[in-house]
Amino acid sequence: YETMADWAIRVLQSYKCVSVGLEGYAYGAANPSRLAQLCENQGLLKHSFYKAGIHYNIFPPTTIKKMATSNGRSTKEQMYDAWIKDTDVCLKALFGRTDDKVKSPISDIVDSFYIACSQRIDMIQTNYAYEKGTTNDRKTNGNKGK
Repeated sequence: YETMADWAIRVLQSYKCVSVGLEGYAYGAANPSRLAQLCENQGLLKHSFYKAGIHYNIFPPTTIKKMATSNGRSTKEQMYDAWIKDTDVCLKALFGRTDDKVKSPISDIVDSFYIACSQRIDMIQTNYAYEKGTTNDRKTNGNKGK
């Protein structure tokens, strides 16, 4: 996991990123051991962000779905339909997929896009509040006080 965290930090620093959005845990995941591994990996990643001075926000899966479709319980297919509407990019065609079911990596790309949108909106709102003096500190869910 440390190798992946180090890689992520290097990439973010190469683009001078100071803030990122992450998807929160899906506690309803079918495989508890896989969820435990994801939690361990994300914990190390968060710590690496903290050490590197990179702020992060956690967006629950329901928030990401609501951002895309106005429904926090959307299916992967509904998320993909929102992606098509918002971007006009047919990922299924790009990946040579012909089936109706949306699978990885397409669903991962769609989720990542809406996490990025959520992060951008959060940054705009935070900067606006900061500039107006309605907050004492920049909002950073991941590492307050930095």
